[in-house]
Amino acid sequence: GLALKPDVVFITNPTVFHLEHARQALTAGCHVFIEKPVSHTLDGIDELERIAREKDRVVFVGYQLRFHPILRSIKERVDKGVIGKPLGAHITVGQYLPDWHPNEDYRTSYAARRELGGGAILTLSHELDYALWFLGPAHSVYCLGGHTSTLSLDVEDMAKMLIEFKSGCIADIHIDYLQRPPRRTFQLVGEKGKIEWDYFSDRAKIYTYASEKVVELSVPIGFEMNTMYREEVAQFIRAIQGMEPPFSSLADGIATLTLACAALTSLERKALITL
Repeated sequence: GLALKPDVVFITNPTVFHLEHARQALTAGCHVFIEKPVSHTLDGIDELERIAREKDRVVFVGYQLRFHPILRSIKERVDKGVIGKPLGAHITVGQYLPDWHPNEDYRTSYAARRELGGGAILTLSHELDYALWFLGPAHSVYCLGGHTSTLSLDVEDMAKMLIEFKSGCIADIHIDYLQRPPRRTFQLVGEKGKIEWDYFSDRAKIYTYASEKVVELSVPIGFEMNTMYREEVAQFIRAIQGMEPPFSSLADGIATLTLACAALTSLERKALITL
């Protein structure tokens, strides 16, 4: 493929191959879109950053929830201080793994296999990404979980993380391959109010304590899940054209991977890990 001298390469294969193929594409002078996560390990990340910098190529990481209209609206309000300083967050995502792709055997998917970079923490790292997006750099993480069910896999199917951010905010994040029906929710408590979001209801509520005002957010007419994927690719192209920086950059992806790897280390050692 690289012999065709493409301008852009999309890395969408199993996680363990992301880093090597992204490195080859950057070395060939291509802009690169990497599906999340950037990799299954931090080994080789510094070299990838160096090549991208030397080649002056755009690297975009596919965390499409950054393009969800409600999350973007919540982000704007958090940054404006609508709920004051964020103090605590509760984040949950869970979906029964065999239901993800009903027409294929979940046991053969990368999500279920350690050798391919699977596991709930890496595969469902969207929640880690938007937690960092909202709350800033993480300071430490403690994680419990593992393979808790009868699903045939050799990776963790559930993880509970307690994360302290450098801002002082504390977040607990629950991730699993088990829930039926699926669930994806977010709650953020601040000094002046709180925010609640439910992905599957397409609704969010913002409470401000002083005025007892409740603002309800909903997705625009015509929004569908694929809208996020179209918009992230469009933004990637604008970044390549120099119109704006990538909205989900390599640095963002590395920060999320660093937190995910720290959580996996904590899970293995049953210890608090400082980033």
